Amino acid sequence: MKKGPTVVVGMSGGVNSSVAAYLLKKQGYNVIGLFMKNWDEKNEDGICTATEDYRDVVKVANELDIPYYSINFEADYMERVFKHVVRGHLEGKNPSIDVRCNQEVKFGLFKKICETIRCRLHRNRALCQNKRC
Repeated sequence: MKKGPTVVVGMSGGVNSSVAAYLLKKQGYNVIGLFMKNWDEKNEDGICTATEDYRDVVKVANELDIPYYSINFEADYMERVFKHVVRGHLEGKNPSIDVRCNQEVKFGLFKKICETIRCRLHRNRALCQNKRC
């Protein structure tokens, strides 16, 4: 890795996170991709969509020549997000699953991972910057 700031990009396999990783690398950052598996859902062919998404992350990371990792938050997502939202609906409330996911997973668990590797969380697209690299 080059000397320079290191960022961890939460990568979904989609365009936004892939372009963010590309632009950050182009700007001279050492980019690390992190795929978060939050749900285990199969498509009509019986294939887990998270598996397909992860394959896309691998392709992009290899094309950009950046390291990438995967972390499984399925159990945490079920407890902290999904069950909370279901309880809210049963109580006649209308909680947002996206807001809850952002609070608990993207800026909760993801932030803890960043802190573990001495990163600081940036609010834009779940980026962490390691000032010690």
